[in-house]
Amino acid sequence: MKSIFIILIASVCSNYAWSQNCTLTLTGHVEDTDTKDRLHAATVILKEINKQVITNSKGDFIFENYAKANILLK
Repeated sequence: MKSIFIILIASVCSNYAWSQNCTLTLTGHVEDTDTKDRLHAATVILKEINKQVITNSKGDFIFENYAKANILLK
């Protein structure tokens, strides 16, 4: 089984509303630790908010519209 490494690239962006709610976006990509090839169809999980996405054909992922929280990516 290939080991994978999740690299967070760029942005954790926030947009604050008058009600002090925020909407965050987290983007990144998943790559093999040995070959550095990007992995498509890999599952990325934000356990604390019970959300998951699958990487696209380029290994990229995006989580949108979640509230500020401490997160752990798997």
